[in-house]
Amino acid sequence: MHTHVLEVGKRLGYFEEKAKGVCHGFSVRWLEACLAGEEDEKKFLARSEKIKEYYQLGEAFPEKITTLKKKIIASKKPPTEEDLNQEEQEIFDILAFYESLALYHQPGDYPLFTEGLVQGEIEQISPIAASDSILKKGGLQQVYSQAMILSSTEMIKYFDEMAAFLDKNLNPEQTVGFMLGNYNHAIALTYQQGKGWRFMDINQYPPQAVKNDTNLLTTHIRLAFNFSYHTPFNVKLFTTGDHANLAQFKGQFAAFKSAHNLSAEMIQRTGADAIDLAYIAAQDGDTDTLLKLGEAGANFNKTYGKDKLNLAWLAAQNGHTEVLKILSNYQVDLHKARDNNGMTPMHAAALNGKCEAIRILQQQGVPLNVKDKDGLTPAH
Repeated sequence: MHTHVLEVGKRLGYFEEKAKGVCHGFSVRWLEACLAGEEDEKKFLARSEKIKEYYQLGEAFPEKITTLKKKIIASKKPPTEEDLNQEEQEIFDILAFYESLALYHQPGDYPLFTEGLVQGEIEQISPIAASDSILKKGGLQQVYSQAMILSSTEMIKYFDEMAAFLDKNLNPEQTVGFMLGNYNHAIALTYQQGKGWRFMDINQYPPQAVKNDTNLLTTHIRLAFNFSYHTPFNVKLFTTGDHANLAQFKGQFAAFKSAHNLSAEMIQRTGADAIDLAYIAAQDGDTDTLLKLGEAGANFNKTYGKDKLNLAWLAAQNGHTEVLKILSNYQVDLHKARDNNGMTPMHAAALNGKCEAIRILQQQGVPLNVKDKDGLTPAH
């Protein structure tokens, strides 16, 4: 499914030719469909099959769109459903799907947001990108977020405990959704009392109902995230704005998070590509976890991968100002360039339009006019 969705998106002009993924946007759209109800989920599955068909058509599909545009222009009026045959309605549906998917997947490419947004800011993107069905339910609402690095045994235990907690705090008909992400991939889960877990990974498509088999669920998650002995990832729980007693529900999850304390041994763990818990926490703005890591003596001055990313860079590019403050308190160099090109966290914040992060960096003594190896400043 990954190839089908990505390549059709490229042919339609939503993604650059060099683009390699659509996992985040596709996962959010599936999660939306599940939260909206059974009818929307069926439409999502049918649309995905239709995208496969259009992938097989090659460049003939964009030509169909051109023909449809000419028809609409010639009619000199906005088309109604009665004006369009079934295939034309399907084309409009797919175009709307890609508009939303692209907004969720690469929000930084769209100037309609008053301040730069990044993938992780799903709740803020939702009012513009969400389906009509989700907007009618009050949009997506993030309830809980936590960075973790778990063995397979610990992961099974975590999702068993999560299911037990949800069974106590959800009505039987309510479904909640989860976004799971590491440093380069995203997947989605849903949970409903009595029906258990469902799993969706664009690379393991179609979605699978694993019910209460958290052993199987863990296998799918570890496969999605490269099967390292310890799997580093962030988990975010979403519901909709019409969720009864939403504030209380969020409070209950604050208690759930605090009950899952770090062990001293977790500080030393790494997963695929040497990614550790501090990386995931800084990337996703999990200040609670980062503070615990700092108190336990974690190294916040590490660099990661061939680009030598550092925690300040990750925090700045995602606009996590509280993370930047924590790093500063631990004497982390917020001015440190990420790699040989000389780009600094200030450059990262500016590139993503993170104005508050720029202000915090300036307060911590990082100059605004710092230059990279090409002589470019953040204002360039």
